[in-house]
Order: sequence, then C-alpha cells, then structure tokens
Amino acid sequence: MEGPDEINYVLQNTADRLIGFCPDIAHLSVSGIDPLPFVQRYVKRVAHVHLKDAVKPGEFVPRNEKWDERLRDLGKGDLPLVQIVKLLKDHDYDGWISYEQDRPQNGESAMESARASKSYIDSVIKPSLI
Repeated sequence: MEGPDEINYVLQNTADRLIGFCPDIAHLSVSGIDPLPFVQRYVKRVAHVHLKDAVKPGEFVPRNEKWDERLRDLGKGDLPLVQIVKLLKDHDYDGWISYEQDRPQNGESAMESARASKSYIDSVIKPSLI
C-alpha cells in the first residue's frame, strides 16, 4: 500500500481487533501523508512503530523515484518525532517503537548512522517522555 487513500481504505474497512497499524513514520511522509495527524487518527490501532526521519514531509514520491534519498538519521529530518512519541504515550501505547534506517546518509557507515540516531533517542526522545 502506498499513499493516504490506500492506507485509509484498509484501516477504514477492517476491524480494529483483526488488523493493527504499524506506522513507519518516514514512509508515511514520503507517501504524501502528514504523519502526526495520521497517527493521531489511528492511534488506538497502533500495534508497533517504526521511528524514522525524512525531509519534505507530506510530499509524495513514488517508490521507483529514489524515495529513499529523503530518509534521514533521527533528528536530521523534518518530521515531528517527539510529538508523535508523546502522542503515543498520551494514549497509553505500551508497545514497541523501533528505530530503523533504510540506508546511511552522506557517506556515513551504517554504524555511524545508527550511533547518530541513538544519540538523538537518548538526548531528545527519552527526556521528552519524562
């Protein structure tokens, strides 16, 4: 599924108890979706979260047109990651939030990319939840 119409269709036409929602925050964004209100709309269905960052939120890019070039290490994009995590917490979400990076940025190694995002989690995401 790609884009707001397809994702909305599935979530609106299936039972909450049968199909959960696993928002991949950056993929929602490059699919033309503003992730914060979209996650808010379906927050009770969230079963798992992929926390990723991207630039140019809400601007659709087809998968065959280098959509992955818009992905960034956590905190280096334009997405409201802290607000999304707070939204989940405020709605008593107690499931997994996993960090994943599709590819390292700007010549970084995969380890450097992971370290940069881990630093953002420790210095920005975690303190915002206290």
